[in-house]
Amino acid sequence: MKNDLIETFLNKRLITSPNTRASYRASIESYFKLICEDINTYFNNGHTLEKYENDLNEVYMIHEKNGKPYLSRRVYFSGIKQFMVANDKRLRDLEFWDILKNRVKGAEPVSDECILNKKDIKEILSHGNTLSRALFLTLVSSGRRIGEILAITPEDIDLTRTPATIIIKKGLVGKNITQTTKTKQKTITFISEEAKEALIAWLKERDIYLKQAMNTSHFHKKNPNDNRIFPMGYDNALYIWKKLIAKGGMESKFIGKDEKTRRDICHPHILRKYHNGYLGDSNLANFLEGHSTQMTRAYDRMTIEDRGAKYLACMPNMTFFSNTPDLTEINESLAEKDKQIQNMQQEMQVIRMELLEVKMKQVQELQKLKLEKKKY
Repeated sequence: MKNDLIETFLNKRLITSPNTRASYRASIESYFKLICEDINTYFNNGHTLEKYENDLNEVYMIHEKNGKPYLSRRVYFSGIKQFMVANDKRLRDLEFWDILKNRVKGAEPVSDECILNKKDIKEILSHGNTLSRALFLTLVSSGRRIGEILAITPEDIDLTRTPATIIIKKGLVGKNITQTTKTKQKTITFISEEAKEALIAWLKERDIYLKQAMNTSHFHKKNPNDNRIFPMGYDNALYIWKKLIAKGGMESKFIGKDEKTRRDICHPHILRKYHNGYLGDSNLANFLEGHSTQMTRAYDRMTIEDRGAKYLACMPNMTFFSNTPDLTEINESLAEKDKQIQNMQQEMQVIRMELLEVKMKQVQELQKLKLEKKKY
């Protein structure tokens, strides 16, 4: 049964993401279980700030002893801090939060994950059928999350454009379609020409697949009115991905679990990371993946045609089966130019600081002259 106090906190903070709500709830319930306190009376017992501080330190040391990764600790205590402050404003200034911030600063994921290159992806997908090729080529060439691609419907895609576009406005979480994405933004991404061709081929077989799935699925009943392009859940997509790896005889290289987190070392989300690293334009990659930064916002002010032209220039890097020109030298040249631009920006920043310093000295000298003039 859900705890009313936690539910009130989540609603008050306007936390709507099912994943975030579940994560915060799990952290908060775990915390009070570890300190053996009743969540409903904890903030009404007149505890001193020292008591709260000691409880937080105690739980932190438990995670330290168990070897919990620093990034996981940061996420864990994030929800707990918000919950505690919501119930007692004084707890915002506990020394523990500053200590925690310094301890987990710069924390990165510790999971061992495989890194795929173009040759690996081609080898994996070469063992696929119409469905798997369409799904994973769409996934890798768009750079989107697997839940977002599994949620798209025919009205979300435009295969008449070059490059073809997908409107990302919802996602699949568990078995439910959320009417918004993880970032709450509606965005447009592109897919490669071979992904487009694979999608066209898949759409001819999709209805037959759904009917067969309805007849063979005994544990989870398929919805006959499911209008998604890929009418399946994440577990099914993961199963197909692993099956492709097994068909290629690459289990020893790509099948396995991380020793610490027990997560798969190679999963469909790896394709999103490939897109980010290999597209050839990091800012464009981040924009198409739905990230919003100062560098990607420039694309918001560009027409979709101009964005598409930039994607087409990078598309050979997202093409695995068609013959494409070798762009290695061009990409190396672009990388070198990016480095030169960064160096120039740093030099300009130094010059600005020096000019500002000169200007400040001039102002001080002027003020000094005015004071001396008043004396005489």
